[in-house]
Amino acid sequence: MLSSAQPDDASNLTFIRESARLNEPDRYISALLAPRAARDDLITLAAYLGEVRRIALNVSEAALGEIRLQWWRDVLSAGAQGGLSGNPIADEMVRVIARHDLLLPLVLAPLEAASVELGGETLSDEIAWLAYLDNAEGAAMHLGARILALADRPTGLPAITASGRAYAACRLALRLPELLARGRWPVPQVLAVLGDPRHSIECDARAAVKGSGEKLCDEALKHLDEARAVLSTAPCGTTIAILPVAVVACYAKAITRPGRDALRQPAQIAPLTRILKLWWASKTGRI
Repeated sequence: MLSSAQPDDASNLTFIRESARLNEPDRYISALLAPRAARDDLITLAAYLGEVRRIALNVSEAALGEIRLQWWRDVLSAGAQGGLSGNPIADEMVRVIARHDLLLPLVLAPLEAASVELGGETLSDEIAWLAYLDNAEGAAMHLGARILALADRPTGLPAITASGRAYAACRLALRLPELLARGRWPVPQVLAVLGDPRHSIECDARAAVKGSGEKLCDEALKHLDEARAVLSTAPCGTTIAILPVAVVACYAKAITRPGRDALRQPAQIAPLTRILKLWWASKTGRI
């Protein structure tokens, strides 16, 4: 775990924590609210996810992004046998995988979701859409459950899956303006209001982002309701594994706020609101 590292690794561990805090604040705070034994490994998971999810927003060409994704696939697949990569997050993630016997397909699933975002094509059907949601966030929540030693309790799986889908749909709605600015529109056809806006004039693009964002929020809230309905039958502790979903309703309210310029004004929630929502969910077990 991060806390057991040698003093000369302190700068790497600080880097991992800071990366998680900046790029995955929901998961970072959720990790801080987790039991101490799992806390540092959940922070590493958050840092890994943050690095992966930045790729589609940081590269100008899909081919460059795919090169980065392949690097992550190679490093994580090789594990400890591949030696140190030089990336503190990747190296610590390899240790987390070994420590908790994490399933490699789940570890690599966020990379597949990032590849979909890089490709930028609209998702053609329900199967492709659900696969994207499960890869984007569902896999991460299942990994969190394993780190929390909940993976052998199948009664918690429905809540984890529904929560991952809710959070993924909401996160995509938040990212739509940035993805569109880079020529990417990974929105399922049934939710793409006004079609593909990549070659539209600004006012049409704004309307498309607004309408599709609202549809994505409807999807997120639908899956949130599903998660709430089954959470009562899940094992104690499951709420910690799915804790980021507790802010979905807040994000949805910000995304659909009347008068917001969907193209130019980011949908944000106050940092204190995020902390209080996550803390309250961790204490009450209610999302």
